[in-house]
Amino acid sequence: MKNFPFFLFVFFFFVPFFSEAKDFLVKTPTSQEVIQAIMDASAKTNVRPAMLYALYGQETGYGSNVGKTERQWSTSCASKDTRDCRNWKRYDCKISSTNVNPKFYDDILRLLGYVDHTGNADRSNIPTSSTCALGFTQVEPHTWWLVSSPRTGHTYDPWNIHDAILIAAFYLKDQGADGEEILGSGEVIGTKDRLALQRYYCGSKYQGLACQEYAASVEIRTRHALETLLQTGYKKQLEKLEEERKRLQKDLRVAVPLGCKEVPIEDFGFGVKSDPQAIKTIVPLLDKATQDLIKTYRIYRATEDKNLLGEIQQFAEVRKKYLVESLYSDPAKTLFSILLTDDREGLLRVTPQCVEEEITLEGMMDVIHIDFEEGSSQTQYTLITDDGGYVILHPAGGLHVPLESGMRVRIKGVRIDKEILFDGTRSLLEPHDASGGIDVIKEVGNPPVKGEQKVLVVMVNFQNTPEPSLTKETVRNVVFGEVDRYYREISYNKIFLTGDVFGWYTVPLKQSCDHTPAVLEAVRAVDSSVDFRNYGRLLVVAPLGPSCPWGGISTTGKTKLPTNEGRVSISYAAIRSGSANLSTIAHEMGHQFGNHHADSLLCKDATIADSGCKYTEYGDPYDIMGNRGKKHIGHMNALHKEYLGWLDDKTLKQITESGTYTLEPIEMIGDGLKAIKIQRKVNDFLYVEYRQPIGYDDEIGKSSNVFEGALLHVRKPDGDARRSALIDPTPPGDILTTALLPGMIFQDPVSGATVSTVSRTPRLLTLRVTAGKKDFTPPRVSITYPSGQPTVSGIINVSASATHSAGIERVDFYYVRRGEHVFFGSDHSFPYETELDTQKLEQGLNYVFVKAYDPSGNERVSILAGFYVTVPDREPPEVILTSPQEGEVLRNPITFRATATDDSGISFVVFKLDSDLPEKQTFFDYKTPFNVSHELSKGFHTMYAEAQDVSGKISRTPTVSFEIVEKDQVQQYPDAMNREKPVSEVKKKIVEKKIQATLPKSVARLSEGRVGVLYTTTLTAAEGTPPYTWEIPLGPGGFPSGLSLVRETGVISGTPKEAGIWSFYANFYDTNGEKGVKEFGIEIKPALSLVIDTNLPSGIAGNPYKAVLSAKGINPPYTWSSPSGYGQFPPGLSLSSSGIISGTPSKAGAWIFSIKITDANGQDIIEEFGIEIVSPLEIKTGDFPAGLVGSHYRATLEASGAIGPPYHWGVISGKFPPGLQLNPNEGYISGTPNEAGSWVFTAKVENTEGIYAIKELQIDIRTPLLISDPLPQGTTNVSYSATPLVIGGIAPYTWSIESGTLPNGFSFDTTSGKISGTPQGKGNWNFLLNVVDKTGFAGSRWMTLTIVAPLEILTRILSVGTVGSYYSTSTEARGGEYPYAWSISSGALPQGLTFSQYGYFSGTPGEEGNFPIALKVTDGSKQHVTKDVNLQIRPPLIIATSTLPNGTQGLTYIASLLVQGGSAPYVWSVSSGILPLGLSLDTLAGTISGTPQEPGGKNFSIEVKDAAGVKKSWWFWIDIRAPLTITTTSFLNGGVNNFYGTSARVSGGEYPYAWSLMGTLPPGLTFATSSGYVSGSPSSEGVQNFTLEVRDKGGLMVTKDFSIEIKPQLKITLPRYSSSGTIGMPYATSSVAIGGTPPYVWRVSWQTLPPGITIDSTSGVISGTPGEAGKWESNIEVKDSHGVRATYYVVITITSALSGKAPRLQEFFSADIMDSFTAVLNGLSHVIHDAW
Repeated sequence: MKNFPFFLFVFFFFVPFFSEAKDFLVKTPTSQEVIQAIMDASAKTNVRPAMLYALYGQETGYGSNVGKTERQWSTSCASKDTRDCRNWKRYDCKISSTNVNPKFYDDILRLLGYVDHTGNADRSNIPTSSTCALGFTQVEPHTWWLVSSPRTGHTYDPWNIHDAILIAAFYLKDQGADGEEILGSGEVIGTKDRLALQRYYCGSKYQGLACQEYAASVEIRTRHALETLLQTGYKKQLEKLEEERKRLQKDLRVAVPLGCKEVPIEDFGFGVKSDPQAIKTIVPLLDKATQDLIKTYRIYRATEDKNLLGEIQQFAEVRKKYLVESLYSDPAKTLFSILLTDDREGLLRVTPQCVEEEITLEGMMDVIHIDFEEGSSQTQYTLITDDGGYVILHPAGGLHVPLESGMRVRIKGVRIDKEILFDGTRSLLEPHDASGGIDVIKEVGNPPVKGEQKVLVVMVNFQNTPEPSLTKETVRNVVFGEVDRYYREISYNKIFLTGDVFGWYTVPLKQSCDHTPAVLEAVRAVDSSVDFRNYGRLLVVAPLGPSCPWGGISTTGKTKLPTNEGRVSISYAAIRSGSANLSTIAHEMGHQFGNHHADSLLCKDATIADSGCKYTEYGDPYDIMGNRGKKHIGHMNALHKEYLGWLDDKTLKQITESGTYTLEPIEMIGDGLKAIKIQRKVNDFLYVEYRQPIGYDDEIGKSSNVFEGALLHVRKPDGDARRSALIDPTPPGDILTTALLPGMIFQDPVSGATVSTVSRTPRLLTLRVTAGKKDFTPPRVSITYPSGQPTVSGIINVSASATHSAGIERVDFYYVRRGEHVFFGSDHSFPYETELDTQKLEQGLNYVFVKAYDPSGNERVSILAGFYVTVPDREPPEVILTSPQEGEVLRNPITFRATATDDSGISFVVFKLDSDLPEKQTFFDYKTPFNVSHELSKGFHTMYAEAQDVSGKISRTPTVSFEIVEKDQVQQYPDAMNREKPVSEVKKKIVEKKIQATLPKSVARLSEGRVGVLYTTTLTAAEGTPPYTWEIPLGPGGFPSGLSLVRETGVISGTPKEAGIWSFYANFYDTNGEKGVKEFGIEIKPALSLVIDTNLPSGIAGNPYKAVLSAKGINPPYTWSSPSGYGQFPPGLSLSSSGIISGTPSKAGAWIFSIKITDANGQDIIEEFGIEIVSPLEIKTGDFPAGLVGSHYRATLEASGAIGPPYHWGVISGKFPPGLQLNPNEGYISGTPNEAGSWVFTAKVENTEGIYAIKELQIDIRTPLLISDPLPQGTTNVSYSATPLVIGGIAPYTWSIESGTLPNGFSFDTTSGKISGTPQGKGNWNFLLNVVDKTGFAGSRWMTLTIVAPLEILTRILSVGTVGSYYSTSTEARGGEYPYAWSISSGALPQGLTFSQYGYFSGTPGEEGNFPIALKVTDGSKQHVTKDVNLQIRPPLIIATSTLPNGTQGLTYIASLLVQGGSAPYVWSVSSGILPLGLSLDTLAGTISGTPQEPGGKNFSIEVKDAAGVKKSWWFWIDIRAPLTITTTSFLNGGVNNFYGTSARVSGGEYPYAWSLMGTLPPGLTFATSSGYVSGSPSSEGVQNFTLEVRDKGGLMVTKDFSIEIKPQLKITLPRYSSSGTIGMPYATSSVAIGGTPPYVWRVSWQTLPPGITIDSTSGVISGTPGEAGKWESNIEVKDSHGVRATYYVVITITSALSGKAPRLQEFFSADIMDSFTAVLNGLSHVIHDAW
């Protein structure tokens, strides 16, 4: 207490007499008060006022948050239960945390008067943060103490604005903040300021990402604060600010870019369903914004026109928004819009926080998975850095390593805000660019899969929602009943769930979809009631918003959650209260265990192809990780079970050789082979498994063939190795036919392996496998051109390098267009190259990449090669100055105008005014039309315009002269608009001054120069306020050629080219913008005849050095000397008069000095030289850290001296640790050592000039110090003793328990590690066991000592089985030590059943009866118990009914189903298909009854289930007929002696039909009873009535009355039945109807007439002109008005036109009087029969 202030003693003495606490109604200070406080503090501490103002804004939002939060919480909690209210205090000061000293905190409160009525510190009434930060600048208690009382004796009040600002200023100054530090270009704070800000946020000894982010945020605010403070009235205090502003902003007309704000991601970030349309549009928008930004920045870089900064800022802000949005929609395509290095680094200086920056980070992964209701998902990868900061990761192209929470990774990529984009397919050990890659530094191992899984369920409700109806008991039954049973089964009893349910709690949140606050509040709500270290899983159930698109969200693996016990490793899931069911919770717990989704990949023409395939998330209908939310849930597939450790080497085998393999169902418990896997790629396998309807898989196979063959899975294409995809081996893809059935063969197109199903039974599946390729190492590939980000045009040659031990099959070339990959060539032989026509690409930034393939089909993609495309430009632009023109007289304001064109595009046009005068000005324009408006001074001016195209070519116009006059003077020149004023009158005002022989006394003389000798001098001025900006107009007097002026410094430098005396005027502008003019003179002397032509080499300290100087001239010999006052010669070296520099340099450094040479005539010159003396090359690395066998190792060799880096490293002798490699270029040692020992080797480092150094080094590799195997379980009241086994290290060992406790009554031996005692109760005791070996090497492991109850069998009754039906059931035991081994100690099982050592009955019983048996279980400690049970097997269940009768629509239907075997009562159901409409099934009686409503057949399956749960089903068919109906409405009329034939028609009923006739038909007609056909030739006219009756097969009968009228006979006559015609000659014959009742209708009823001939339907005339020779036969039909028909057969022969005599018909008989006749034609006789 040496420096304890007196006032503190006085305060402590009197404070008990204070009666009431100080009021905490903090008042927000006014802006005037804040700025006054800042100025006062800056004056006292020299901390930049703008930075203090920015810090105030950072901590309080410029006064919007002044520390009232805690008081408000206290008020709102006044009427609530204190237990709940306690959890509401979100900003409660944690004085127990390690970074806050309670004494400091309480002492400060007492010093400031914040006490209760007893005089004690009143913590409950203090507005503060969770870390006890105080007041407007949020100072920590220890910071307050350091800069307040002990420093000045004054108690600064942090809630007083003056005191608060002063505290912050004092602390920043202590940490190095310096207002005098010179700032770089574009800076508002210095390097020391940034470091002080980081320490202000993180403490004086700690630096990290979060600290850097804080400093960067304050720096951005400082830019705004600078502008704000410059508007205030504190002129004197702001002089320093004014200087900073001028340094930032040399042209006051240009605004300083202020950086970019963070992009809000509420509309497209994690948890927001992606809009497919937005994804399509965002990439083109980003691409355009990128090209606009690059083009504008490159113009700025070429012109240094600060007017462009505002435009660059706008483009950068727009692009940044698109870039961040694109990260969330399509990271792979976003990768192609990343800026190249030069542009990116330049823009970061111009527009900070606006473009991406390259970054490398390490930290711990936090992986969260969200499942949307409609069947898609998102995964968020968050990297938590060591300082507590975080960034969101966006892997492009998938991930080459699976990531889960708790992993430690190293990542390189580009960062924008809190987002990092990187190439997820690439390791950082491979070649990479700015897109980087990712490596896992430390694995967390597979999730725990054995034994108990402790689950904590917390049910929370929101302030604005009623308490849900869901009860704790319901949730407990779901989680620890249904979900527990499910995971016991699918893990083969390897895991089980236990735990607790808490809730409901009402938390201080409003209902929303944001799960994170709900989870954190759930932790706070239950934190005081539980120890989170006792749980491994957390489920938060909450009524999250009804609009939330997801039912569950969870971490993948374990993460760290803040609790009262510190940050506890735990996995968690948030479940909507409406989705708290078996399906959702089991699915989300699958994520917690580490698994991803079970998807499907179905293809049209192939099983797995590059195109034509449909990838469906959740598409596997047989897996809980795919079939989420469906009625039936199934087992996880083999890929998922392998990852969780539930399939081991016995049950899952990797196939490398061809052969036959037999699988048992994946659902069965036991050591049988359940799946095989065949390697396809480096991280991908084909998995083959067999499913059967066992347990939870019982109902997954309905309507599919899943149980009839093998199921095949692969890893999701380009995705996580824990995300499976079900494939269809028999395309086209159908999810219901995905099994590989017996006889089918599948060939994997990637590996070439084949799998065929040989046979299957319910117990076994036999496969034949032909092994595929065995080489899975991909080629090495890189692009060799383009490189270095060139600018190209036209056709370029893209080349690549590719190597592989087996050779290269081909290299494919791609370019990227708007994120899409476009193939443009392939090469199969070295060198690998192809041409690319860049005219196909867009101008600006483009990328190419290549894919290399080896003979085995392995492929690898190169990193991207970026380049810029321009249009070939061979000509400069054309530019014309259109206004003003030569001799023009104008008045203000005037507009300069120009036109400019170029094939490649115009970058800008610049108007240069009065370029030969001191007052010259320059005006830029970048967009057409090119024009600039301005006001000029009265008088004469000159101007010309320059245009620059995008390729950099420049053209200029001729210079024009013009005059500016007052407005009323224009009339003095009436010809002004006609430009007739003499040019000479204007030009004569431009006066040129002759070079004077001597300089006047008024001229400021500068140092002399010499032609050909480097010259430098600096212009100075005494007027105004420095610093100055200089310019020299090319006016009177001129300027020495070869020299140039630096505007910002006034330095004139260069190599003069012409001798003479030069005078010139220089304009200078001070910091206030005031202008001055000063005349200077330079004398340039003629060139010497002496030239030194030697360049001096560098040297090495401690090594001999020699260099010989030489010169060229006309007057040798030369004398060399080192003049004094011209720099410093390297220590240890000397110069001889003959020009030899020699000696041994003793000190490293860059030495600048001058050397004088004098020739024989006494003429001399002095020239400046430099020698770099470098330190000797030396390996600086000393002792290496020890490594561990099997753990990743990395160390870096360091060297210094000589010329370098780069260095080249190697090992020249000794032995390097096996498993480690030395990178020859970077000098780092990395790898995984695989052998212990002390490895001594000699390392060599060499620089580019061949200088090297060697050093003997040693790396010790030790065996890891491991505590092997968990502790055995103990049993209540049974003596226990166990000694942990340690592997590795050097004995003796020392043991300790670092955390946790042992059961009461147990002892621990620190020498042997023995744990012993007699447990009195059961439970789990977790503790951290630590062991240290002789050398101090330590190892630790969390151990769990489980004490269980005595072993007992819980199973009392076995389920009833049925002969012929598959039977499975399991037994259950508790207590004892896991695992259990089951057996039958007495009795026999029925034929066909087996009992496994895992307690699982399975098989198909072959006999019925009761079978008494004795179950025996033996635990891991060899204890055993037995229990007698009875196994009952009943007769087989059979549906005796094989068919059902058909029914009729509208008629009552009833049919009974019969069952045999099984045990009553029975329950009937329709298991597939549907019954006919109107029928229903009585589920108890098995009767189908009802009245069918519609006709048609129905196929359906009827299932019966007996009392034992045995099921049988049978397919039935019922055909419902329509009602029996005679559909014939009437019979046709007939004619006497005309043939009559027609049928009665019927519909409905059931075939066959039987007809009967009641009454009589007309004479001559008969009726067929089998067909209903009426036929014959009526013999008389008249009408006859009769009735027809028809019966169907089922006996249904219907009748209908009819009548038939017989008319007079109808017949046809023709002149002859056979006639002939000739092609091309008219033909005609007429038909005559006899009898019947007109009118008649004629037609051809059979065959056709000759082409060209037709029949008239009214008259019966056959006529026309034949067009084809031949013989045509046809029937002519006539129908009268009563429908009576008659037909007549005719033959028409058509011949070609012939010369000579036509054939003669010897005889002719009329067809109407003869049945037949004989015709003789050309001597041949033909018998012709009448058509009747």
